[in-house]
Amino acid sequence: MEYVLDKELVDDVKSGRIKDLGSSMNPDIENILLQHPDVIMLSPYETSGGFGLLEKTNIPLVECADYMENSPLAQAEWIRFYGLLFNKLATADSIFAEVESNYLNLKTLVSGIDNKPTLLANSLTGAQWYMPTGNSTAGKFYVDAGFDFLFNHLQTYGTVPLNFEKVFATAYNADYWIVKYNRDKDYDLQSFAAEHPNYKDFKAFKDKNIYFCNLSYIPYYDETPFRPDLLLRDLIKISHPELLQDYSLRYFTKVQ
Repeated sequence: MEYVLDKELVDDVKSGRIKDLGSSMNPDIENILLQHPDVIMLSPYETSGGFGLLEKTNIPLVECADYMENSPLAQAEWIRFYGLLFNKLATADSIFAEVESNYLNLKTLVSGIDNKPTLLANSLTGAQWYMPTGNSTAGKFYVDAGFDFLFNHLQTYGTVPLNFEKVFATAYNADYWIVKYNRDKDYDLQSFAAEHPNYKDFKAFKDKNIYFCNLSYIPYYDETPFRPDLLLRDLIKISHPELLQDYSLRYFTKVQ
């Protein structure tokens, strides 16, 4: 629960209405059995080799693989699966139809625009820069928002680890830079540059065109998997602000 920001969920955990059953990597099997669940819903890992002791409980395991989808709407459509599971399919269908319509309408806003600003995403984690690829959900978001995503040519799935030199050679002249992070204190440009002195050599840094999202208190991952339209609106506001003049960013902040 340490990464969940939804107040209702957090309050239910604190009150004991929702039980803490350990982490996904180290589930509390004894406590799980005491709850007598009908099913266990979990996120599968492609190379995990199974679910260990959970498979021996004889409780049906429901694999929730929405995060493995490689497009925003495909990921969001999993709400229909959860609706079916909880006998709320009509409600889920209605929610997804609205989200899909919103997303496609926003995508159409930028579809005919030739001027596509270049984009760099993420930052170093240790010695590696985990870069979204053209086949990743993040990469699809950036393209749908009207960016020229500079790593769109990478056609594997998810992210790929790159060294700083590779990223800099490709994106030193990027118009915009989007960074998500999780830390107690927000970045400003000075504290961000202190993480790696060569960040200052990127054009986006010099032009102060960096947009930050602090995941420690912004509900980015709580909301965007099933509301990709909200994220796309933010990204279009960054790439082509003239198209959404009356809209204020929900997830990102431009730091001076």
